[in-house]
Amino acid sequence: MQERQPAAGLAPCASKPAQAAGRPVDLPLTVPLAEFTLGLPVLRAAAEWALAHGHAERRHGKGIGQYNPNVAKALGERLAPRIAKRLGRPACAFANAFLWRYERGGVSTSHTDRRDLDITMSVPLGLTGAAAESWPLYVRQPSGEVMAWPGTPGAALLFDGRWRPHWRCPLDADHALVLLLHWRAPAVLWRGMLAPAECAGLTAGRLTSALGRCADLARLAVPPSEPPTLALYHGDLCNQALPLREGCDVRLLVPLDAELAVTLEGFEPIPLSPGDGLAFPAQEACRLHWRARGGVGTVLMGHGCLARPL
Repeated sequence: MQERQPAAGLAPCASKPAQAAGRPVDLPLTVPLAEFTLGLPVLRAAAEWALAHGHAERRHGKGIGQYNPNVAKALGERLAPRIAKRLGRPACAFANAFLWRYERGGVSTSHTDRRDLDITMSVPLGLTGAAAESWPLYVRQPSGEVMAWPGTPGAALLFDGRWRPHWRCPLDADHALVLLLHWRAPAVLWRGMLAPAECAGLTAGRLTSALGRCADLARLAVPPSEPPTLALYHGDLCNQALPLREGCDVRLLVPLDAELAVTLEGFEPIPLSPGDGLAFPAQEACRLHWRARGGVGTVLMGHGCLARPL
């Protein structure tokens, strides 16, 4: 169903300052193209060339486009490490790209992206015959608030499109050129979530406090549909494969007295130090490499939307 333009007075989608190093950045986020050393005229010329010489055309309402044109694939792969650093996500891999040219009256109906498209970058490349200088993109937040991003050429919007419905109202211009890049970024790492004193052990009070901070930080990238359920694991789980189930959207790992490496399918191992945390959706295949001091460690694990009890 197409969502209407929100009423006046709702918050615009504005750029947010970067958070502390290693912590995930809340989304949506407006980024000037210059931050990624991208020039609008060059991008627009490359997109026009791709549309003029491409072979695999796709129709989308009142628009025509291409899936994974070479210029977009090269850009998405080159930007992957920069996106990982900018958003505080240690694992980020290019997934796919779309290049669309919409005609007057074209719309993008309300939708969420599929599960393997964790991060979306919407890059408006230009309007022709427009009554305004931009074509707004609307993003519905988990709170229900609708944020309006103006979509002015020269900047891009980064957001987690698999979690937040987004849409555009009918285009009031002759044509609009839009580039969409997607990345898989399943893991979110935050550093030093627990204070050193808390790493010595967990009381009931510390467990509740840790749960709250885990859930708040993980929700920035992997919003749970219900509060996580926690379990404490003791012992040496070196090189253990975790059984991950569909329907489990959040898993939180908090190494307290051990060094931990987590390997997600398709990514390099992610090292974690005592007090660090990690969250990722459960469809990712995962293996733990756990090296505890003295051979015995304690790890706090949390699951949201459990398919079965811990």
